[in-house]
Amino acid sequence: MRPESIVLLAAAALLVCADGASAKSVAVDFPVTIHDSQDAIPTKRLLRSSEDSEERVGFDTLTGLAKAGASKVTGTTVLDTWLFHNVNGVQVLAKLQLGDDIAAALTSSKLKTLRKYIAMYNNKHTNTPTSLIETLTAHYGDDVVAKALAVAQNQPNTEALATQLRKNQMAIWMRKDRTGVDIFKLLSSGDDGYFTLTNLEILDDYIKLFNREKSAHETLLATLTTGIGSERRLAELLVVAKANPTTREKALELQSALFDKWLARKLRPETILRGLKLDDNVENALTNRNLQTLINYI
Repeated sequence: MRPESIVLLAAAALLVCADGASAKSVAVDFPVTIHDSQDAIPTKRLLRSSEDSEERVGFDTLTGLAKAGASKVTGTTVLDTWLFHNVNGVQVLAKLQLGDDIAAALTSSKLKTLRKYIAMYNNKHTNTPTSLIETLTAHYGDDVVAKALAVAQNQPNTEALATQLRKNQMAIWMRKDRTGVDIFKLLSSGDDGYFTLTNLEILDDYIKLFNREKSAHETLLATLTTGIGSERRLAELLVVAKANPTTREKALELQSALFDKWLARKLRPETILRGLKLDDNVENALTNRNLQTLINYI
């Protein structure tokens, strides 16, 4: 082989090695025409991988800023990134670290950011909009939200927001054809029991709305009787509720309504005695809470 050929081959080999070592840095600058069709596919994959990595790093960085409570989270950069990735309201609530205490969340400045994002989300997803109340309910639970809003409605700094959210929540219940008994069962699912003033107020407010919207004639007394299972059991719970200062007034009101119902049916004391199951055993009757119910009725 001629010396000139050897030199040319060596030079070519050096160029190939140089090309391989610098592929990542120069692949973007080379015109597509210098590659054949087989080489073009790996190059595109390399570029796509690079773009995906940069995009992922950028998203993770913005999410990190949000979790750290950075002031820029209220701007459009982070929110636009979340919107680009179709992050829903519940996920944003978590990213903003609003926490598991809804009472604290209702007073947090981050709630404004969540509301802003939900508006942006709805502008993009016009066919599947969401709302703040639906987002809160999905995260905290329907009953927890209802009770927290009833309390927050009586606080000056959260009164306006809580009032609006309560209306929105009850409107959703109406659209789902929830009855008063349904709401009673919902509120009774927690650890606070049947008779808390908050539960009774929520239930009473919903029954009034239900009657207006449905032209119905439901009452709190009838709803409680159905939900609890019997007038006997209701009467017993009212005796307990009367002993609690926070529920005494409402319990007296309900007991009076129960007595009026019995009087309208012309039920005599001995009939009530049997209905309350006070006639089975004298000793048991003397320790039965409903003995007080019978005495008050007489």
